[in-house]
Amino acid sequence: MTDTAVCIPVFTRVKKVSDLFNSVEREGLEKVYIADDGEMTDEKRDLYSRDFDFELEVFDLEYDAGVGEKRRILAERPDEDYLLFVDSDMEVPSNYELLERQLEARPDIGFLGGMYLEKDRLYTVASDLFIEDNVLYRDIREVKEMETVAGSPLVEFDFLPQVGLLRKECAEDYNWDGEYTIMREHIDFFVGHWEHTDWTIALSPSVFFPHYPGGDQEFMSNRHSERKFEESDEYFCEKWGVKEFKKGNALWVDTYQPIENMGKLEHFAEICRNHGPIEAIQRTISFLYRKMG
Repeated sequence: MTDTAVCIPVFTRVKKVSDLFNSVEREGLEKVYIADDGEMTDEKRDLYSRDFDFELEVFDLEYDAGVGEKRRILAERPDEDYLLFVDSDMEVPSNYELLERQLEARPDIGFLGGMYLEKDRLYTVASDLFIEDNVLYRDIREVKEMETVAGSPLVEFDFLPQVGLLRKECAEDYNWDGEYTIMREHIDFFVGHWEHTDWTIALSPSVFFPHYPGGDQEFMSNRHSERKFEESDEYFCEKWGVKEFKKGNALWVDTYQPIENMGKLEHFAEICRNHGPIEAIQRTISFLYRKMG
């Protein structure tokens, strides 16, 4: 059996964490790590003290230690070989084991991500990195090659969502930077591997992470703090010696994009029902490639 643990960075959103725990139990995973830098409320203490079918270990951090520090600790302290990173507003995918099988088949892959599945949207922010005139770009500029690994599609990228299966060895070569409170810790992790390691980063488009975004006022004000963003951006640019960071086409697949030409979202759902999600994704990708010329 593959040695996999679930890693969850937490600030608030306790009800969402409880729902995530239910999905962990449903999928039979045996170990969960929490890095919590929010206020340790009675509601949290009650949740963390319950009896679960899995072992729970909580790292209670200084208030607002930051997303970078939470992820750094979650990648550093566990002993397991594989770490399934899931945000607190998500659930464990029902086919997460496909990520394990694909990592086993491709020992060069350090991080393998999946797709976001929301109420009315299926998408990913997977993209590649480029430097031009001392500006770092995150963009998609070519048709991506899809291969089959462990019987399912896989596509290599430079940048992915931060939800997926991390090979612990990968984080030992370059980990999240604890200096970031919010924002740029995400791009920093993947730039670090792009610049300094040989690990492959890849997406498994057959794996859907159910996503229920949103949060209370404390969470949202922290998540969208202009001051924290400016501090993170300044630190990031100085660290990597770039003038600025820009986003181009950040969406490799998004069911919102083909709607105006394909019709309603129900068309995508109908393909899923009749032919399965992989076929639906492949048809959407083929459509986008044709649209891109």
